[in-house]
Amino acid sequence: MTDGQLVVVGASVAGIRVARGARERGWTGPIAVLEAGADAPHDKPALSKGYLTASESDDAVILETSRTLRDAEIALHTSSSATALDVTAREVHLDTGSAVGFEHLVIAAGCNSRTISFLDGLRGVHYLRTLTDSRSLRTELAPGRRILVIGGGFIGTEVAATAKTLGLDVTILDAAPAILDRVLPTAAAAEVARFHERHGVKILNNVHIVSASALDGRVNGVNLADGTFVPADLVVVGVGTSPNTDWLAGSGLDLEDGIVCDQYLRTRNPRVWAVGDIASWFNGRYARQMRMQHWTSAREQASAVAWNLTVGAAGIKAYSTVPYIWSDQYDMRIQHVGMVGEEVVHEELGPDKHLFLCMTDGSVTGATTMNCPTQMLHLRKALLRSVDDAGRLRDWRQLLAI
Repeated sequence: MTDGQLVVVGASVAGIRVARGARERGWTGPIAVLEAGADAPHDKPALSKGYLTASESDDAVILETSRTLRDAEIALHTSSSATALDVTAREVHLDTGSAVGFEHLVIAAGCNSRTISFLDGLRGVHYLRTLTDSRSLRTELAPGRRILVIGGGFIGTEVAATAKTLGLDVTILDAAPAILDRVLPTAAAAEVARFHERHGVKILNNVHIVSASALDGRVNGVNLADGTFVPADLVVVGVGTSPNTDWLAGSGLDLEDGIVCDQYLRTRNPRVWAVGDIASWFNGRYARQMRMQHWTSAREQASAVAWNLTVGAAGIKAYSTVPYIWSDQYDMRIQHVGMVGEEVVHEELGPDKHLFLCMTDGSVTGATTMNCPTQMLHLRKALLRSVDDAGRLRDWRQLLAI
């Protein structure tokens, strides 16, 4: 059925792509997108890179305006925060006290940044999830200032690279043994760390922050468990996220590390779907639940749900994929496909050009490349084409000759 109201919660790249895709594929009924924030729908990758340096304008990162969506007969409601879901009445309740009815609901509400309580209320402390966050941070990125980045994931390392490029004094503090060690093989993560250090970034790993120091209400550093004081003029926190599911308590949906979905990205209620960072769906390629937090998967999932919403029950397709992530830092393009394996084969293909093949029992399970876009393109195609149900590429030797 495509003539009832389709409601999308979240104007993320996934949410906007679902709305656009459903309309283009023939959804004839009303489509409403509910967004808790006040910003126009925007792309997030540039928020820690080009937009943060002001080299990319608002026009370059805004996905849609109210006018372009209105032209597509899609109603965008910003500053509309969902507070509850009643699947029986088919209603999303809002913080305004009103409710929006739906024929089908797609939840693209994303994640919330994890916060550090002892930094609450201090000026000079930044989190980076929205356009407004990025604008606020870039006003403080003046050459010579000391910036402290807490967290060594992709957000933290991208902000560190951007700040260093702008001439700031940069320190990364990470509780883990190495930056990016949760997402890249150890050898690849170590290579990225060396790259940052060559650019003058100081990295402190295995650290525990116990308190903040402030002067006149503004942060001026943090205290570590070993007694070290790390001074700072501003702090950026990137210590992970948590799925935005609190408002779904009592809805009857399965909530476990996000919203639990089947292989079609459909929840236990056949009229409710989830896409993007919030979706924990059954990836048939690996025969297990996965939640992927990156731009590529958000776009792909949205396209899959737009298809499934408009083809009827007999035509729906499962969505399965090999995980893929990327990051631009300085002049380095970091890409990873597949899973991190138990062993790593490292090939240095030129200055700052690296290929890391992740191996398990003699088979490729994934790969990380640095400044090797052609090799990554072939690797992605090979893994998508040839990976078996255990997530391994058996015939891998040909890849070393790429």
